[in-house]
Amino acid sequence: RDVPTMRCYGHQQDNPSKLDTEDSAKLNILDNKGFTFSLYQVHGNSKKIKPGWTALNPGSFMTVRINTAFDKPRQLQHMKSGKYLPEVTLLMLHSYEHMGQFRVSCVSGCTCESKVFDLHETSEHTSLTKTHSFSVTQHRQCDLHIEVLETTSSGEHKVKLIQIVAKIHSQDTARHH
Repeated sequence: RDVPTMRCYGHQQDNPSKLDTEDSAKLNILDNKGFTFSLYQVHGNSKKIKPGWTALNPGSFMTVRINTAFDKPRQLQHMKSGKYLPEVTLLMLHSYEHMGQFRVSCVSGCTCESKVFDLHETSEHTSLTKTHSFSVTQHRQCDLHIEVLETTSSGEHKVKLIQIVAKIHSQDTARHH
């Protein structure tokens, strides 16, 4: 079984915490309206460490640049297949309250199909980090646009981005959520 090669993008602060790892890269934000970074939980117990970028209003957006190109032989040598499928995975907060919907699209460099995701968790009374993956073309400067939508199933619009992962699988092991 092939193991995907990955690049993780998240928070990096001026004062590194135990949450930062060597594999982490600072999220390169090109444009931002309405998203703010917080190390702590936004609703409820505000002393809990729950880092991420949060927006509470429809129309809020963030455009970020990541590298989805995996062309160095050492990055791909462990994969069996000759065809490689790049994808991006967004780690997002899902919850039974406060959550909204967002759209992600590729706006420069790479290409992908625009996707809409609902973060309102209706099946359980819980808050969890869940992944949302989509195919993307390889590009060293892949610009993603994340926008909070007006539509909501919870009555509120909170969107929280925890991490972005760019990865590449062999054709035989790629999975999409």
